[in-house]
Amino acid sequence: MNKMTRSNARFSFIFLLSLFFLFAILFIPVSFAVDSSSLQSDVNTLKEESFVKKLGQDAKVCLIIQTDTLSYSYFTLSKTQDIVITQKRCDEISFDGITIKFNSYEAFLRWKSDPKKITVSGANINYYLYESSFIEKGGILKCNSDCKKRYCDSAEELVGKDKLPLIKADCCLSPFEQILPRTSGFSIIFYILIGIVILIAILGLIVTTKKTTKEQVPRELQVYVKTTRMQGYTDEQIKIQLKNAGWKEQEIRSALQEKGE
Repeated sequence: MNKMTRSNARFSFIFLLSLFFLFAILFIPVSFAVDSSSLQSDVNTLKEESFVKKLGQDAKVCLIIQTDTLSYSYFTLSKTQDIVITQKRCDEISFDGITIKFNSYEAFLRWKSDPKKITVSGANINYYLYESSFIEKGGILKCNSDCKKRYCDSAEELVGKDKLPLIKADCCLSPFEQILPRTSGFSIIFYILIGIVILIAILGLIVTTKKTTKEQVPRELQVYVKTTRMQGYTDEQIKIQLKNAGWKEQEIRSALQEKGE
C-alpha cells in the first residue's frame, strides 16, 4: 500500500512538473541573446536611408534598443559636414538631439523594414520619444529654428508632408500649409470652390453698389445736367454752378458720369 502511494505521489509530481514546463514554453516569453555585431550592422545600414541623409547639419539621433529584460544597446546617428556617423553610445539624459527608444530588437527591425508606416502608427507602441531640447512632452517636435534646420527635412522625407501632423511635427509646415485641409484632395477642391463663390459674391456686390449709386442721382439733377449740356455749357461750368447751388461733390460727379465727363 505504501509503495502504491509513493508511486502515485511520484507520478503526480512528474505530471505537475510537466504541466509547469509546458505552461512556461507556451505562455512565458523567452528572451534570446541579440548578437551585438548584427545589431551594429542593422544600425549602420540606416546611414543609407534617404531620410537619414536628409538630417541637417549637427543633427543627432540617439537610438536605445532594448535587447533583454534589463539590457539596452545605445547608438548615435550624427550628421557632420554632410556625413552621417554612427557611434555605439549616447547619453539620453544630457543628449542634445532626439532620443528614440525601441521596446525590443524585434520592434526596431519592424520599424526598419517599414519606417514610414511604423513611424506614423507605431508611436508609444513600438517606439517612444524622450523629452529633450527638441522634443516636448507627448512626443511633440519643438518649433524653434535649430529644430527645423536639423530635423524637418528628414521628417518630411520619412513620412511625407501630409503626414507630418500625425507625428506631431506641425512646426515643419508653413503657417499657410498648417491651415490647409489635409484629409483628401476632395477637401482642397471644396475649399477652392468656396473661395471662388466668395470672390464672385464680392464682385457682384461691387457692381450692385455702383448701380445703386447711379440710381440715387436725383431726377432734377439729371434733368439740369441734360438741359445745360444741350444749351452748350461745358461739364466744368455745370459743376461750378451746381457747387454754388449747394449740391454735394459725389452727387455732381455721379450726374456728370451718366454721359461721361
